[in-house]
Amino acid sequence: MKILSISNNLLSLNNANGKFCRNYLNAFFDNELASFYISSDIKTDDERIESFNYTDADVLNDFLHKKKKDKTIKSTNNQKVNKRSAIVRVLRYLIWRIAFRRNKKFYEWIDTIKPTHIVVTVGDNPFLLFLARKLKRKSNSKLIIICGENYSLKKHDYLKRKYHRSISFLLFQKVLRQQTHKCFKQSDLVIFNSNSIMELYKKKMKFNKSVVVYPLSTNKYIDEYDYSNKDIIYAGNLGVGRAETLIAFSKVLNSIDSNHTIKVYGRGTPEQIELLNKVENIEYKGVVTNDELVGIINKSWLLLHVESFDEYRKIDLKYAFSTKLSDLISSNNRFFMFAPDCYVESQFFMKYLENHIAFDETKLATSLLQLVAQQKPFMNEDLTEIRNKMDIINNGKYIKELIEKL
Repeated sequence: MKILSISNNLLSLNNANGKFCRNYLNAFFDNELASFYISSDIKTDDERIESFNYTDADVLNDFLHKKKKDKTIKSTNNQKVNKRSAIVRVLRYLIWRIAFRRNKKFYEWIDTIKPTHIVVTVGDNPFLLFLARKLKRKSNSKLIIICGENYSLKKHDYLKRKYHRSISFLLFQKVLRQQTHKCFKQSDLVIFNSNSIMELYKKKMKFNKSVVVYPLSTNKYIDEYDYSNKDIIYAGNLGVGRAETLIAFSKVLNSIDSNHTIKVYGRGTPEQIELLNKVENIEYKGVVTNDELVGIINKSWLLLHVESFDEYRKIDLKYAFSTKLSDLISSNNRFFMFAPDCYVESQFFMKYLENHIAFDETKLATSLLQLVAQQKPFMNEDLTEIRNKMDIINNGKYIKELIEKL
C-alpha cells in the first residue's frame, strides 16, 4: 500500500495543514506515505516521507519557459502568484492545467511510488482536486477526501472579505465547485471533521461513503506544571481576526490579574506583530518547533485558543474547526477558549467542555476570576470521555481499517 497525499502543504507535523492530514493517517508508517505539495514548506532532515514539491512559481516559470530560480526566490514568487484576486485564481488554475501536464519528473515520480490510494485535502485550489481525479484514473487508485473546509459552498466573497460576490469571484467559485463536485462524486471515502460540515455537503453534493472523525493530535503532553509559572500560551495562526481577539482577552485578563502574561508563538504579519507588541501583557515569541512548543505548554499556567468576534468572520468561519483544538484537548486540563457561540468548534465546546469556553467578555471575566482563585486551573476535572472521542490511536486504526477495506 502506498498513500499519496495531495495538498497545499507538505505532509508533516511541522506545519498546521500538513499536520491536519498526517494526524488522520497516523496509523500508517512514513514509508507507506508520499506527499505532493505546492507551498514552499521546507522538509527537515528527520522527515522521511517521500515528497515532490512544485510551487506556483515553478509552474509559472515552466509556462513562460523561464529558467528556474533558487528556493528563496521561488518562495517570494509564490507569494506574488497567490494574490487575493478571483481572476488570478482562475488564471492560476488554467496555467496549472496547461503547464503541469508537461512535468515529466512528476509523472516519473508517480510511476516510481505507484500509489494505491490518493488522499486529497479539500481547500480552494481546484487544480489539486483535478489532479487527484486524474491520478486516480492513471494509477487505478482509491480516492479519499479529508474535508474540513466549505470554500466552494460559501455564499460570500471570502477572497475580498465581502458579502457581495462579484462576477469574477462567481466565475472562480464555479470552477472550484465543479472540481469539488467531481472529486466528491468519484471519491471512495470522505472523512469529515465535524457532523455539521458533513450535513452541509450532503445537501449540496453526491458522494458514496463518509465518516466523521474529529481533528486528532499526535502531541504527547506531560503535566510538568510549575506553580511559579504565570504564562498563558497562545500558539497558532494570528490571522482571521485572532490577533484582535487576543488583545480583547488580554484587557479582561489584566483587569482581573496583572501577574499573568500571554506569550504568543507562531507566524504573524508585521502588522499583527506590531499590534500585539503594543499590549503590555502580551509577548510575541515567534516560531518554535513542535517539540519545543510541547515543553512550553507542559509548564504553562493556561493554554489559550481564540476566534474572531467580527460579524463577517462569524459567517465566514462558521464551519471551521481549528486543528489546534485537538492539541488543547489532548494536553493537560489547563486550556481555555474565548470565542462567540456561532462556530462549529464553539458548539463542540458547549457540548463537551462548557467550563472551558467564554462567549463574551462578561463570562470571560467570571471564568478568569474562578481560574485565578484556583491553585491550579481545572485540576480536578476528568476529561477521559472527550479524550477518548479524539484519541488518535483508536481513530487512526479505525481510519486505516476503512482505507484497507476500500
